Amino acid sequence: VKHAFAVYMLPLLLSLVFAFVAAQLFIASEGWQILAAALGGVTGFFIAKTRVKSLKHDIKVIKIHPISIPLTQIDGD
Repeated sequence: VKHAFAVYMLPLLLSLVFAFVAAQLFIASEGWQILAAALGGVTGFFIAKTRVKSLKHDIKVIKIHPISIPLTQIDGD
């Protein structure tokens, strides 16, 4: 769940925070707010990318063989 949060939510949240800071603290125009939001998204992407590198994929493949019933003709079929 932590990695899913990092990959999906962190860029979105940082984008919103950067745009909010640009709008409220720096009183920037709309163009600068959009640029700040894009910069926040890219920053969040790179932070998420470094966090997800620590994820280790332990995938174990288990082969399942079906139990087959021998086909024999039953009288009356």
